[in-house]
Amino acid sequence: MFEISDETVRLINKTCSGKKNLKLTVGYLTDNQYVIKIYNESGEIDSSKKYHYEIGSITKTFTISLLSKYISENKLTLNDSIQKYIKELKEDTYYPTLLRLATHSSGYSGSLPLNKREYFKIILGLIFDGSDLNKNNPLHMDFNKMKMLIERTKLKEVDYSWKYSNFGISLIGYVLGTVSGKGYWDTMNDFLHNKLRLKDTYLGTSNNNLQGYDRQNNDCGNWQWDKENFISPAGAVSSTAEDLLKYAKINMYEDKPYLSSCHKKTR
Repeated sequence: MFEISDETVRLINKTCSGKKNLKLTVGYLTDNQYVIKIYNESGEIDSSKKYHYEIGSITKTFTISLLSKYISENKLTLNDSIQKYIKELKEDTYYPTLLRLATHSSGYSGSLPLNKREYFKIILGLIFDGSDLNKNNPLHMDFNKMKMLIERTKLKEVDYSWKYSNFGISLIGYVLGTVSGKGYWDTMNDFLHNKLRLKDTYLGTSNNNLQGYDRQNNDCGNWQWDKENFISPAGAVSSTAEDLLKYAKINMYEDKPYLSSCHKKTR
C-alpha cells in the first residue's frame, strides 16, 4: 500500500498549523484503488467522515466533459459559432467558436464578466483577507449582461494567445443548456448524477459544505450560486474527495470514450 511520504506529511502539518477550522482532505489512487486521509491542525483525523468542498474552477473540466459528450452525439461541433445557439445576438458579426472558447483562445479578457477594478478587488481580497467577499458571490451575471458583454467585446476571427477565461467557459455552459433544452444547471446535475454516477457532486452549495475562513479564522461562508447565474459553468460545482477520485479514474482510464477528446492537444 502506498504511503504519503514524511516530507509530504510535514508540508501538510505546516499548512494546517494555526488553522483551527481547517479540514484538509488528501486523496490518491494506487493499484486502481483510492485512499483518503483527512487532516486538521492536530494532525491526521478520522477519514471515514465525508466532507463537501466547493471545487471552484475544477467545474470547468466537468463543463468541457459534457461538451465532449454532446460532440460525440453529434448535437454540436467544435467549429460552431456561439451565435448558432444564442439567437438573440446580432447577425453579420464574428463570434468565437466552441473550440476557441474551450481552449481559452477566443480573445475574451481574463477579468470578464467583471471590469478590471472589480476583478483586482477580488484577487486582492482572496490574497489578503477574504472577509469582504463573505457569502456574496461577485461572479454573477444574468442573460442580459452576458449578451451585452458579448456584443460589446469586438473580436477578430483568429486564434488569440491563451488567456484563462471564466466568461468563455460560461458561454459553453449556456450553449449546452440551450442544446439540451433544460438549461445548464439541470443538464449538468443530470450529467453528474446519472451519467458520471457522482452522487455527492452537485451545482451550488448545501448545508453539508465546509465553509471558508480567512487568515484570522473568521467565517466567510460560501459563495452562493443559483440557476440564474450564467457564470455557474465556470465554478459552481461542489464535491467530495471520493467523487473527485472517481472522476479522475474515469478520465485516466477513459471509461467514457467521449472523454478521450478532452485529453487531446488541439493547439
